[in-house]
Amino acid sequence: MTSKERRRSGDLRKDIVDAILAARVSSRTIKNQDEVDHFLSQYFADVPVEDMQGRSEPIMARAALDHLEFGARRRKDEALLRIFNATKKEHGYESPYT
Repeated sequence: MTSKERRRSGDLRKDIVDAILAARVSSRTIKNQDEVDHFLSQYFADVPVEDMQGRSEPIMARAALDHLEFGARRRKDEALLRIFNATKKEHGYESPYT
């Protein structure tokens, strides 16, 4: 990958992450919006741009916060696993993926 391609990829990543933050999705775990934004920035920092392109930014934000909220319920020495199809009513977003 050339430096020009990396720069374009970095610009695209910034645009996508900025759109995720602009969705202003709230969290049940994190109450302060600046902290939500920080979490989301960190969560998506190393996600390949190709995996984020063409996806709904509000849905990506909600899914990331849902992941945090699910993990916050984990007790010490407990493994958590869930497999589900997200629904708007139950999870606040829909996804064509399990």
